[in-house]
Amino acid sequence: MNRPQETPPGDAGGDQNPDRPRIRWQSPASKKPDTELTDELVLCCLDPTTWRPIVRPRIIGLGLAACVVGQLIAFGKVNLVDKSLVLSYTAQPPNTVLMLEVWEAVKAEHTAQPVKTWLQYLAEQGMGSGGIFARVAERMASRGLVTIERQGILGRRLAYAPTNPSAAAWPFVRLRQGLNREDLTGPNGRDAFLIGLLSRMGLEPRLADADLGRHRLEAVDRGLEPPIRKLLGHLDVVVGEAAMTQRS
Repeated sequence: MNRPQETPPGDAGGDQNPDRPRIRWQSPASKKPDTELTDELVLCCLDPTTWRPIVRPRIIGLGLAACVVGQLIAFGKVNLVDKSLVLSYTAQPPNTVLMLEVWEAVKAEHTAQPVKTWLQYLAEQGMGSGGIFARVAERMASRGLVTIERQGILGRRLAYAPTNPSAAAWPFVRLRQGLNREDLTGPNGRDAFLIGLLSRMGLEPRLADADLGRHRLEAVDRGLEPPIRKLLGHLDVVVGEAAMTQRS
């Protein structure tokens, strides 16, 4: 198998392109973004001053797992049937690293597994030591987006200092502006999916701080495609269970 290209999913080309997403996700910028969707999700979960996570790492891991699975669904690589992930055998393998790794894991299963099981597995151990959060952070560091720093006396706290703090803060600022500013059109496409993920990870109060923001947040959620809404429903459940167990 050829080495996958490490480029984020954006708009696919014409109708004949087999990788054209079933759910159209347009990049917020006209040019191809420098960050992947998983990168932006991590950056939105960091304090913009200390660059430490503002939610527990396990919650970030669950959100990242849903992020990758959601992209596979959007691009027609897997289907959500009842409550399980089913491989789409007519689709070509994904051409991005994380999507390919998850797609191959789904392909290796002889029987369809519940999406809830996949989210928990990927968050904890499915992508190497430390789960998917550690995997995404390591890839961000290897691409020069962040530097991983150990803090505290015992070095147990991790910070993810960006090489460009302004650019790192922009994804969350962009989402907040799209929700709360009357002069801007409400979020759609991949931004809508990001908002759906973040709101179910407990960041809704930070995203929407006014009546307009809360109203748009509800509208964004209603506007998501049915399979994505179902996926986010499963994320809501596993995040709630993780919060009750107070696991890190």
